[in-house]
Amino acid sequence: MLKSFKPEEILEMRKRLGLSQQELADKLSVSQQLVSYWETGQRSLKKEHQALLAEFILAEGLRSLGTADERKKERKTTAKPGKFDTATPADKQTVPDIPVEKKLDQLLDVISLYPNPTLHAQAANLFLKNGKPDEALDHINETLKARPDSPPYLKIQARCFLMKGEDNLAVPILEQLLSLRPYDSNIIARLAQAYHGAGETATAKELLVEAINLSLERGHKNRFLASILCDMNE
Repeated sequence: MLKSFKPEEILEMRKRLGLSQQELADKLSVSQQLVSYWETGQRSLKKEHQALLAEFILAEGLRSLGTADERKKERKTTAKPGKFDTATPADKQTVPDIPVEKKLDQLLDVISLYPNPTLHAQAANLFLKNGKPDEALDHINETLKARPDSPPYLKIQARCFLMKGEDNLAVPILEQLLSLRPYDSNIIARLAQAYHGAGETATAKELLVEAINLSLERGHKNRFLASILCDMNE
């Protein structure tokens, strides 16, 4: 269910994205006056406008997960050289990647305003990158409340359990995924990892061989498979 945006939330989000009222209006295909009415509380958003605004925040606001200044700087450094631009790439200053912690802070801030299943899933992925499976599991569970049978989100949940060392909990999830995607070598490899962690080494090795063969048939280089094989050989 979409959250109903409050006037102050619309104003704060617009400023955070570095947009004028007219620019936001253009993005949503509405008038600048209507945006002004939303921000002052003179009019409430209709359902279709709530959906448009939410999708815009997701697609545009989270695209770079940076501040307005960082986005402007990025546009300058990535712009095509002009006719009289003789600077070499080494002369150009590059914009550093935004740290995972900063991305998380900004994403959690948006989630507090707009709790969305897709945003929770993005937060779960960032928490996994940051080595925090408990927090990741909390967020992906919120996602799965709305989309309980979504393979990509179930895969994230399984990864959380694997990182936490709760392999027995990961096994049924990965088996469910494998029934949906029987030729996905990554799912097979993760299931092998889960079985190995659960102490069922023989089954794990059979699955790993299957995953390796699938990857070889398709000409894929899979470092994840190699890491699991090293773990099993230790």
